[in-house]
Amino acid sequence: MDYFRRVHHYESFIRRIEKDRDDGTFCDLEIDCGERRFRAHRNVVCLRSPVIRAAFLRKWKKEPACAVFEIKQASHVLVRRMLDYIYTGDYDDFDSRTLVQKDHLSPLDALKLEMDRHLPLHVKMMELGDTYLIEGLNQLTSEKCTKYFTSLTTSKYISAIVPEVYALVCGPAHVIRECVIQDMREKLLQRPWAADINRLWGKLIRDVPEFTRDLLKSYMDRPFGRYQRVKTAPAQEHDRGFVRSMVKDRDDEVFCDLEIVCGERRFPSHRNVEAACGVFEIKETSHLLVRRMIDYIYTGDYDNFDSSILVQKNHLSTQDVAVFDNDIADYLTLHTKMMELGDMYMVEGLSQRTIEKLAEHLESQTARDILVTIVPEVYALKTNSSEKIRKVVTECIRRKMSRLPLADDVEESLEGVAKNVPEFTCELLKSYMKIRIDTYDDDY
Repeated sequence: MDYFRRVHHYESFIRRIEKDRDDGTFCDLEIDCGERRFRAHRNVVCLRSPVIRAAFLRKWKKEPACAVFEIKQASHVLVRRMLDYIYTGDYDDFDSRTLVQKDHLSPLDALKLEMDRHLPLHVKMMELGDTYLIEGLNQLTSEKCTKYFTSLTTSKYISAIVPEVYALVCGPAHVIRECVIQDMREKLLQRPWAADINRLWGKLIRDVPEFTRDLLKSYMDRPFGRYQRVKTAPAQEHDRGFVRSMVKDRDDEVFCDLEIVCGERRFPSHRNVEAACGVFEIKETSHLLVRRMIDYIYTGDYDNFDSSILVQKNHLSTQDVAVFDNDIADYLTLHTKMMELGDMYMVEGLSQRTIEKLAEHLESQTARDILVTIVPEVYALKTNSSEKIRKVVTECIRRKMSRLPLADDVEESLEGVAKNVPEFTCELLKSYMKIRIDTYDDDY
């Protein structure tokens, strides 16, 4: 599976779960902040916060219904952003418009908060990340804090922000100080300053000796050039880590609130991932396929049908696998049913991924085996996906036929197929004609 397709799957996965949270769909957790309550999913929030996870793991088996977790020591303005970060890897800035529309503050309160309390909000955001051990939140907050510092005038920065930062005694104070030093070095590159700013600067280095010491140390560590800032991992990294953690919880059956029953096999899962509820039965399909469909829903990919996987993960006997391995037509049947399963349950992208896997499998086969075994099977199919499969087989044969000279058994097999499966011959001819037309168009 290529990188871009996997990234697209992760992004759509995250967007779907985020929308479910906004709509309150399959939510089984409430975060109580006193004046406001936020609905969420246990399996999502507990992925990002080991503290909240530990609180619920102890009582998960006893209390599978909706649970409440209280966060009374922090404002709902901060808690909402913490949840946004857990789901998306980012959160809103503290601008007045957002504070009114999303945090439901009055315009006056929002304006006051934006003007007077920007720095304390960043500090408390970091404290929240430390309290609940949310990986990456502090780094993102420090970046947002630096962005806020950069937007300020030099006079306000020197006269108000630096003294306020160095008066902090909270846990993340050292992180904020690091942001201040980084930004101060940027501002020093803009000298010469106006006379009033020089006076403020002289007062600052006298009144806040710790700042002077930290700034001096930064120059001693890195005398030249701009200060190097560590960037938060891109959104793709957040999405990939999110999905992998959720897959592990599914494998460990943690916070699973859904079972997909497939005859003798039962697959634990999460409702907000599968978009179903309780127990869902799929009796008309082999568990070989159902497990792979669930894997695709979580990861954007699924295992091939090779013998080691069929024994280890699908619990087939070695004898059954040996028979299966020797019949490449069985692979075609499984790929066909996999596409039908994706179409039946409208699993976005599954049919396309199955086509890609079928093409990869056909490339590993000889031209003779495809002509003798696969082509008759494909053209005997009467399913909705048969047209797509025919196209894959035709293109594969055309590529293999271009590798001249052809072996005698391939030419004989082609003659036999031409007599017995005339539809294939017609479609192979059309594929060659299309290539010629495309080539001529390019020439002109």
